[in-house]
Amino acid sequence: MRSPKYLDVPLLRTMADYYDIPVPHDAQITRKVVESTDRGVGFDKVAKGHRDRTASEEVTEIYQSELRPVKLFNDIIDELVVSGRACDLTQDPGQQLIHRSPVLFEGELELAPASEIGELLGKFLPLMLDALARGQTDFRPSNEQLAQQFFHGSHESVPQVMKAEVEGASSDFYMILKADHYLDSSSDDLVGDMAIFGLAERIIREGSSYSLEKFLVPGLNRSMRRMMGADGLEKMISGAPQIANRTVSAEDLNIRGPAVLVNVAGIFT
Repeated sequence: MRSPKYLDVPLLRTMADYYDIPVPHDAQITRKVVESTDRGVGFDKVAKGHRDRTASEEVTEIYQSELRPVKLFNDIIDELVVSGRACDLTQDPGQQLIHRSPVLFEGELELAPASEIGELLGKFLPLMLDALARGQTDFRPSNEQLAQQFFHGSHESVPQVMKAEVEGASSDFYMILKADHYLDSSSDDLVGDMAIFGLAERIIREGSSYSLEKFLVPGLNRSMRRMMGADGLEKMISGAPQIANRTVSAEDLNIRGPAVLVNVAGIFT
């Protein structure tokens, strides 16, 4: 039995539906039971008579059938791996992955540098959104403004980016983890040897790159990005080291190939 520390139940439901894997669903089940009783009425002395009457009573029973996420997780992995519909890199790390294929692998999991940027952007994002809402097209905050926001302003929650190196594989694996999918754990609990199951969401070939900006700055739509200009985000990140005493670079927002971005269904030991 696999013990997940991170579980994306909506993604598991989608995978079960797509691959036609039967799973129980949350449901309220109603059962009606009809109970019958016989009642008699009699007359004695000279004339005797008896009349039977059947009385029916309908009883409604309601009970809950609940989805068991951990069982769902294990059932889907077993079905896809046994049927050969998932790439099991624990057995053959050199397998060729294709877009959106299910994949199972084991590796050393660590926080990627992009997580540092995500944390910083979560602190600075309210300042950026306020400036854009006021129609400021050249977003170039001073270090004083950034420091004020960093230490005293409101913060936005952003996903964590984690990286796994798989022995024998030619690619690194990256994952974007959401806070509401952890099971009595945090990203710190996932650092180390872990097994990961999910979908190969994007395959980045050697010599190519993929930006994580849209994941780490979720509050910015395309219009806002155009208003910021090409270097608006880099400007904000460049001022972070001297404020937060951290070494970060806008280049860390990019995944360099060869790499695979995985849409994680579950992480387990």
